[in-house]
Amino acid sequence: MHGATGAQGSPVAAELIAAGRPVTAISRTPGTDVPGAETVIADYASAEQLTEAYRDADGVFVHLPARS
Repeated sequence: MHGATGAQGSPVAAELIAAGRPVTAISRTPGTDVPGAETVIADYASAEQLTEAYRDADGVFVHLPARS
């Protein structure tokens, strides 16, 4: 899950965790913690790191900002 600490992603992560679903939070920032989730540090520009982070995932949540 991208954005698991943000305004959109954190409620989604919390609901999935509360429902007993495994959540992997992907962050660019070392030391990031999402209680109840596994946190993986990855460079969003690295296809290799993201491919590894997505391995065995049932789905991926990505919230992209609107362009102005």
